[in-house]
Amino acid sequence: MTLLFKRLVKPEGIFCAGVNYAWSDLGAISTINDTIWIHSEKYSSGGLRFKEHPFYLIDPFGERFDYIHGYRAAWCLVNRVMYEQQLAESGKNVLA
Repeated sequence: MTLLFKRLVKPEGIFCAGVNYAWSDLGAISTINDTIWIHSEKYSSGGLRFKEHPFYLIDPFGERFDYIHGYRAAWCLVNRVMYEQQLAESGKNVLA
């Protein structure tokens, strides 16, 4: 199954139909084989789970990206989550 993140990665977090995660809602990240799991206690599902491939991001103009700067799109999302977590832990205002 491919997760489609279309216009959902925003400065405040990840938003899609019926499911919204602020960066502070997301916890640890784990991988098993080619499945990535971004843990969260916000919903009973336990967080976001998706396959590393096929996974892609779509920009606001509808263009699909499997890779961004040479990295798979799934890992770009993981990097963004980790960046936002580190920024929040440092005490900086993430929206400033």
